[in-house]
Amino acid sequence: MNQGDGKPQGADRLGDFELIREIGRGGMGVVFEARQVSLDRLVALKVLRAGLGLTSQSVQRFRREAAAVARLHHTNIVPVYATGDQDGTHFYAMELVEGPSLDQVIRQVRGERTAPLETEPSLGDSDLLDTAAYHDSHEKTTRSAPAWTSSSFSSNAQFFDTAARMIADVADALDYAHRQGIVHRDIKPSNLLVSPDGRLSLNDFGLARVLEEPGMTTTGEMLGTPAYMSPEQVTAGRTPLDQRTDIYSLGATLYELLTLEAPFKGERRDQVLAQILHKDPRPLRRVNKKVPVDLETICLKAMEKDPDRRYASGGEFAADLRRYVNRFAIAARRAGPLAKGVKWVKRHPGVSGLLACLVLALFAISYFAAQSRLARSRLLSAQQDAALERAMLEAMSGDAESAMGSITMAENVGVEAGELNMLRGLVEKHRGRAREAVVHLEQAQRQMPGSVAVKALLASAYLENGNYQTFDELSIELEKLRPRTPADYLFLGLSFADSDPKEALHILERAPERSRRSAVARLAKALCGIVRAADTGNPDDAAHVIQELNKIDAPENPYLISVRLEANLSLAIASNSDAPRREAAFSNASLDLERLAQYSENPIVLRANCFYYFIQRDDDKLL
Repeated sequence: MNQGDGKPQGADRLGDFELIREIGRGGMGVVFEARQVSLDRLVALKVLRAGLGLTSQSVQRFRREAAAVARLHHTNIVPVYATGDQDGTHFYAMELVEGPSLDQVIRQVRGERTAPLETEPSLGDSDLLDTAAYHDSHEKTTRSAPAWTSSSFSSNAQFFDTAARMIADVADALDYAHRQGIVHRDIKPSNLLVSPDGRLSLNDFGLARVLEEPGMTTTGEMLGTPAYMSPEQVTAGRTPLDQRTDIYSLGATLYELLTLEAPFKGERRDQVLAQILHKDPRPLRRVNKKVPVDLETICLKAMEKDPDRRYASGGEFAADLRRYVNRFAIAARRAGPLAKGVKWVKRHPGVSGLLACLVLALFAISYFAAQSRLARSRLLSAQQDAALERAMLEAMSGDAESAMGSITMAENVGVEAGELNMLRGLVEKHRGRAREAVVHLEQAQRQMPGSVAVKALLASAYLENGNYQTFDELSIELEKLRPRTPADYLFLGLSFADSDPKEALHILERAPERSRRSAVARLAKALCGIVRAADTGNPDDAAHVIQELNKIDAPENPYLISVRLEANLSLAIASNSDAPRREAAFSNASLDLERLAQYSENPIVLRANCFYYFIQRDDDKLL
């Protein structure tokens, strides 16, 4: 095994290299400061630890790391000089960079004292060494750090220009590595080294994967450092990794450099991973208002959760950073309300599913009410109103058969074809058949082409059906139209429920008076309140929603029970620090779950059950 000085037992020399001292170690390897005898130069020598038992996988991974880095020749990548083995001891030599890691520079800017950096363990891959640690033991670790201070961070524009240039250089290095078929998979500040000449160099390809070769890790094995992992790394094999995972991690590194805070923080690993999957990072300018708008836009684009929305390559990322430095127009664009809404829907299918169903029901009720007032020639009789109201309520409760019977009754008393198709689309939507809903709603649009409300309803159906491109196109068209009827304003407000629930509630208050008093309108406000409570994290907001729901006189309506269950779960989540209130909310949600048991095949109830078991982390019942 190893001696006290860290050298392999009985060895002061490996091949052409004299071992001087140990300067870093991890689960897989040990790094020595060494002298290459033939060239009389100091190097960093990484040696595979003998204590691992030298399994074929560990040797293969070690050799792969050496081979991957040896293929790369770039100004901003720490080079490998030589590889070899001696008596079964495998090693490779690389440049000894006499400078700090970017992690130390960030600490320096924070104003903290310089201290040895504790190696941050990789999740699920404890047998890989973070070689950046050896730089922390060097006597000259701080002399090459950029001349940044806490005051320059808060007020000096040169700080942001320098940060952008250095990260652009790393992005170029990644672009080069990616074109060689290598993905790093562990980009973070401690793996970026600042050399004495101010150059930022990429180090430690211990998790690198050669794209054209089969993966060496088991499916589902999560590799990387939590705070900088991309969402596809967190899902551990369910989404293929490519060069865009490095783009995300470099964006997270830029985020911390600009704000001095990690994009996601938590006391436990699972808290950080959950935020990476489900929450957007806090906008940089809310953390540090001095961050330029364009630089914030670039950073957030690199950190998009959907890889297709990120920069496609390191070269594109670097080019946009240099456009910022040179004060040219950047290519990245800030996400608007619609884009934010789409992303929220993808991450919150439970709430958004209930909200979409409610939006359709509320819109249809309001639309028909508005049509009856604006078109006297088509004034519906009390019998027609009753039939339509019954159809809406039955569709909301999931009783599709009764709802279709009510539509037939409405047709018999003279409701026009376009309105009937809208109603049929609503019923299909509540049955969970989004494709059939789109067919009916497209027909309704052809029959009523000038209706803003119909276009908005169809856009919602496209979104639920997963046709995001058509949704985007129709949403752009919808933004150019001016709402005229009460139904137009009502549905416009509900379309903002995900991205801006406060504005949504304001617009809902401008709906027709009859709609505001209806049970459907109260449910709409409740769902907006649930979204708002999720954003604020204030348990009182969730409690207010429950109070409003309890005012609705429909105790056996499964839709009302589902929404109240959702509100109780939101209250439980928001009451994390108030154990009695949290337990009471979970208990009330469980009671609502029992009330829904009789509607086991209702799509709305199924979605509510899924959300309940997701929050309770009961994977078996969730599946």
